[in-house]
Amino acid sequence: MEEKIMKMAMNSSTYENQYKQGDALVKLGKPDAALQKFKSVCENLEVLMKANPAARIESHLIPMSLTKMADIYKDKKDVNKALALMKNARHFLEYMCANKPNREDEDSDEADNAEHYTLGALFVEMHKAFDMEDATPPSDAEEITRIFLEAKKKHEEETARKNIEKLKAINEARKEKLRNSRWARFVELVNDHPIAFAIGSVVFLSVFLIISLMMFTIEPPVNVFDQKRSKYEKNLPPDYVPPGQRHGHTHNHEHEKASAERSKAEQERLKKMMEDLSKYVDKEDLKQNPMDDQAKQEL
Repeated sequence: MEEKIMKMAMNSSTYENQYKQGDALVKLGKPDAALQKFKSVCENLEVLMKANPAARIESHLIPMSLTKMADIYKDKKDVNKALALMKNARHFLEYMCANKPNREDEDSDEADNAEHYTLGALFVEMHKAFDMEDATPPSDAEEITRIFLEAKKKHEEETARKNIEKLKAINEARKEKLRNSRWARFVELVNDHPIAFAIGSVVFLSVFLIISLMMFTIEPPVNVFDQKRSKYEKNLPPDYVPPGQRHGHTHNHEHEKASAERSKAEQERLKKMMEDLSKYVDKEDLKQNPMDDQAKQEL
């Protein structure tokens, strides 16, 4: 076994050739074959470094190969595996910087502050990255569009179904409310027949306005008796009181005396007017119907 390891160490230049072959395969567009070359470099160097950690072999090829593998997985859109390989490559570089043979002669704050990793832990981390499952390759544009349209259609159908259920619930609640309220039934009737209700309202308002205008424009009939009575009352004395409206309480004697004199004067004037009227009527009758001498003598 030791002889085999020594033989591998003596032929360490072959690992550099494998690395260069992997780099060439990447340029030729063969990423899967390149991944196998880089992985082989890392695993072969792992055997040598575990057998003789102090041996001066080309250990730098491990982080370089891990970085190349990370680039390939990044191009494949496998972000998680690419990050895991990049992280492992950085840890290998930090380990190598912290364990350089001439480190005692250097004054590097970065090396002093670097995390300390064991070689076994680094290789365990490397194999975990190798064993990660490859991500599912992304679908083409048509497949993505098809999946999106199917999801959109399903969402729209679900939304429509929920809306229909809500409308049914609202309709049932409205019917229940109509059964319990007259006013609600009237409002529902108006909502169901808005045009007929609007026409009926316009007709009703028109008839109401026409009747109102007719009532205000038509003059009431004139009462001739009221006009004559009003004219007669204007000619009466200011202190005249009709018999039916006279008060039963005691008045001033002078006032009663004056009223009695005026009443007596009116009666005499009225009597004289009647006598004059009677004489006038008799004269007119004589003119129209002359009497003989015997009738005159009898008179």
